[in-house]
Amino acid sequence: MASRRILPRSLLGLLLALVWAALLGCSAEEEVQKIFRGPTPTKPEIRSVTPSQGAVGSVVAVKGVGFGPSPGQLAFEDPTTARFVLAKVSGWADDMIVATVPAMDTATGVLKIGLKTTGEQVPASPALYTLIKN
Repeated sequence: MASRRILPRSLLGLLLALVWAALLGCSAEEEVQKIFRGPTPTKPEIRSVTPSQGAVGSVVAVKGVGFGPSPGQLAFEDPTTARFVLAKVSGWADDMIVATVPAMDTATGVLKIGLKTTGEQVPASPALYTLIKN
C-alpha cells in the first residue's frame, strides 16, 4: 500500500515541475540552473554620459548596465591621434562609472568612449562626449 501512495505523489511532483517549466517557457533543468547560478550577467552597455560636454579635467558620470562590481577601465578616443586615452576612474558600480576626462592632443571635438570591464571589453560606444576648450 505504501508504494501506491509514493508513486502517485512522485508522478504528481514531476507533472507539477513540467507544468511550471512549460509556463515559464523553459525546461526544469534550466530553471534549476537559474536558481543555483544566479541571474545571467548583462552585457556591458553605455547608455548615457552626463554632462554630455565639457573640458579636459571635467568629471563625468557614465551610466549604463553590466559594468560589474569590480573597476575596469574607461577611455576617451582622441580624434587627432585615433588612440584611446585612459580616464581616471573615481567611482565604479554595475550601472555607473564616475571618471575625469583625460588630457589629449585635441583641444575640441566629439570623443567616442571605450570601456573594459573585468569580464569583457566593449567596443567604442555610440555614447559620445563633446570636448570643449577650457
